[in-house]
Amino acid sequence: MPRPSLIIVLSIILAALLGIVAYFAEGYWQATLLGIATVFFTIAASEALVAYRGLLDRPIFYVTLLTVGVAALIGTTLYLGYSLINLTRVRPYPLASGLIADFTGGTGGMPRTALGTQCAIVSDSAQDLDSRIGYKRIDADSNGNGFLRLTFELKSQTDATPFAGIFCSFSFFPEIPYDVSRFRNLAFVMRGNEAAPPFSVHVTLYSHRGSAPQMNYVFPSYPIAASDVSKDWKVFSVPFYEFRPPAFSHADAAFDPGSAYRVAFVVFGKPHSDVTGSIDLDDIKFAMN
Repeated sequence: MPRPSLIIVLSIILAALLGIVAYFAEGYWQATLLGIATVFFTIAASEALVAYRGLLDRPIFYVTLLTVGVAALIGTTLYLGYSLINLTRVRPYPLASGLIADFTGGTGGMPRTALGTQCAIVSDSAQDLDSRIGYKRIDADSNGNGFLRLTFELKSQTDATPFAGIFCSFSFFPEIPYDVSRFRNLAFVMRGNEAAPPFSVHVTLYSHRGSAPQMNYVFPSYPIAASDVSKDWKVFSVPFYEFRPPAFSHADAAFDPGSAYRVAFVVFGKPHSDVTGSIDLDDIKFAMN
């Protein structure tokens, strides 16, 4: 059997080193490193096929098709493998300050969290209701400081409770969990467009290792009653143990600080009523007290 060529050996070594570095990377860096590693693995595989199977004598289409197939197989295997690692390996929350979002900077673009992710909308459309919500970053001053404004229209002509809100993940898809156990509270500041408005706000923390199966969509929440919503900025600092299962659930859905991956702010109206309004959010973070 012929000895492996220098190209094969070097390609495998470089791909392996890149794979090790990618294990400790996150987000786009990990994807980029895995892509480069796939290229080197493919080079090694192609060289081996040419050297040991006499592919140089085959039509170029056959060689190209086989090379692309090898690249796809290796790339898919690496992606699935590292996706599984990311979902099972829990790392400390990346920011020592615990900051989730303060909406500083980013004028003219989509509001982003401190980790670079965007928020997404959740609504009652699955309940055949037609509530709507929009959000945008508002400049607070000329120094780039800002806040997030949620403008909503809650609609219900039935016994169903209308709702709409946003959720912000701590990582890009697939969402990976972070250990936030060095913190004790979720803190944020909020104000409404009027005092004691006809709606309530529910803040939800999501974690992977809860007692309730995630398919039940049961996650612990902290309800803020209308009487606690003010027209002036109000600071909230909610201990993790205050996040409890929603009223509709009988499942034990305690928040696990060891595997947090998302936070949500959802506005609830009342059955048989339409409500319009807005709330402002800022300085969302994990805190010690």
